[in-house]
Amino acid sequence: MFYLNHGYKETNLSIQERGETYQMLILGGEIEKEEYRELLKFTMGRTLFWFIGPKIIDD
Repeated sequence: MFYLNHGYKETNLSIQERGETYQMLILGGEIEKEEYRELLKFTMGRTLFWFIGPKIIDD
């Protein structure tokens, strides 16, 4: 609730990672599934991205 009260908005994306599901919030703008996947690959590195294997789900 804190984030929603401070301007963040829900997206239609969730991330499943190591048995947990996280709802994705965004502050301003929009983000597409493939755009977020590429951001994760860039920040984690391709090897870690492959090893952890986060799954991005359209809600």
